Amino acid sequence: MITTNTQEVVKQFLQLSPSEREKFIEYVTEQTLLVDQKAIVEAKFADGYVCPHCGAKGKGVTRCGKSATGKQRYQCKHCHCTFSATTGGVMYNSKLSPMTWREFVSCFLHGMTVRKTAELIGVNKNTAFLWRHKICDSLNLILENITLSGIVEADETYFRLSYKGGKAVGRKPRKRGSSIFHKGRKRGLSSEQVCVPCAVNRSGQSVAKVAETGKGSYAGLEAVLGGHIAEASTVCADGASVYNRLASEHGLNRVMVDAYSSKKGCYINAYHGGLKRFVREFNGVSTKHLNNYLLWFNFAA
Repeated sequence: MITTNTQEVVKQFLQLSPSEREKFIEYVTEQTLLVDQKAIVEAKFADGYVCPHCGAKGKGVTRCGKSATGKQRYQCKHCHCTFSATTGGVMYNSKLSPMTWREFVSCFLHGMTVRKTAELIGVNKNTAFLWRHKICDSLNLILENITLSGIVEADETYFRLSYKGGKAVGRKPRKRGSSIFHKGRKRGLSSEQVCVPCAVNRSGQSVAKVAETGKGSYAGLEAVLGGHIAEASTVCADGASVYNRLASEHGLNRVMVDAYSSKKGCYINAYHGGLKRFVREFNGVSTKHLNNYLLWFNFAA
C-alpha cells in the first residue's frame, strides 16, 4: 500500500526537470548502497571482527581506511592482511551493487535460466553463469554438514556423462541430445553414466552427490552418504548389498524394500523425479558442474 508521504514524494519527483531527476536518482542510489554496505558489515561481523585469512578475532583486527568505492577496509595485526566485509563471500571483487545481487538471488531461487536472469538484471550471460556457481559453491559450505535422521530413504540415480563446455576425452564428440542407442553408445549401466547416490528423510532434508562413473560401489556410496546419516537412524533401500554394509558400519537400522514393489520408496522416488525435471530445465548440465546443480536443488526444493 502506498502511503501519503510516498505519494507526495512521487508528486514532487514528477515536477523536477530531467537533469534534476537524474541527480535525485543518483542520490537515492548512493544512500541505498550505503545502507546495504552497513547491513553487510553488521551481518558479517555480528560477533566481532574476524580475519578471513588467519581467523584472528577481536582487537587483533582494526580498521584500515576505505577503498576507492567507499568500502571500509580492515587489517589483521597477526597476518598483516587487509580485507573488507565481502572478502571470501560471493560478492567479493564484484563491481555491481548489492541491489543487483538481491535481484540475482531472487532469480536463482526461482530456478531461472542464465539468459533469462541476465536479461532481467542487466548483466552479461557469462556473468550470470559465474554468479550462479559462486552461490552454489557457498551452498556447499552450508550443506556439507547436513545430517539426516529418523527414517531415511536411499537409492542411486544416474545421469549421462557430459563434457558440455569442454572436450570429450577418449571418444569422438557426439551430437547433444542423441539417443542412448546412437552408434557408439553403451546400453545399460556403463562408464558413460555417472552414479549419484541420494538420501532423503521425512523432514525433506536431502543429500546427493556425484560418486563415480558406471554402477555404484560401496566406496562411492560411503563417500557420499557416510557421515551424513545419524547413528540409529532407519535406512530404507533396495536389496543392494552395499546398503547392508553401510548400515553395519555406521550403526544404522536396515529395512529392505522390494525394488519392484509399487510401494517402494515414495519419498526417494519423488525426489529423483523432481531432480531429473529440475536438471532437464537447463538443457544439458556438464558432469563437472552437476554437483552444484544437486546442491541447488537440495537447497531450493
